[in-house]
Amino acid sequence: MNSEDQRFFDDCRSLFLTDGWKHFQNEINVALQSLNLGAINSSEEFWKAKGKFETLLQVAGWENAVLAAEQQSEDSE
Repeated sequence: MNSEDQRFFDDCRSLFLTDGWKHFQNEINVALQSLNLGAINSSEEFWKAKGKFETLLQVAGWENAVLAAEQQSEDSE
């Protein structure tokens, strides 16, 4: 792993340990749980909700994705 990648993973791990990150993840999970498909009344609302849902899922899974990429990088060495 090159030094730039190592620094990225180190910075991310430091971020993931902060209380701010944990609070942010809690807010993302609340937002995911608050999406109400029953309240959608039009196709336009559906597509907006779908986009919001997919974005929230991506943010919610970012920590796991980074940690998996780090592990994969270490395993390939």
